[in-house]
Amino acid sequence: MRALALILMFAVPCRGGPQIVEPRVDWRTIALLSSAQFATDFWDIQQTRSHYLEAQRNNLFFVEHNPLTNALLPHPGLFYARPALSAGLSTFVSYNLSTNRRAWVRRFRYAPQYVQISSNTQGLIYSRVNWKRR
Repeated sequence: MRALALILMFAVPCRGGPQIVEPRVDWRTIALLSSAQFATDFWDIQQTRSHYLEAQRNNLFFVEHNPLTNALLPHPGLFYARPALSAGLSTFVSYNLSTNRRAWVRRFRYAPQYVQISSNTQGLIYSRVNWKRR
């Protein structure tokens, strides 16, 4: 009899359980942050490329501390494709974070764009402050 009671108790569907919440994606914010990220990344790349070409014209040594940017400097086609790839990848990660079923993960939905924008802005500031024209 106890076994039957336990089976019935666990077989009855629970009506007071957690409700499934469909997370909403705010595309306007994601698009705005992705556009800002693309703009700062493209501006940083343009500035780095102009400093690199000026150093090449004057036979000076040019130091770039970012290994990915350093590898792509001699190849302008790949070099200018990097901001689009970076913005697309961070938008994809942001979308996946915003549609996650866990609320604590959804809090970090804009983190990829924030990190990219801040790192590109830091690169711009560093390039502006430390570039010496010869």
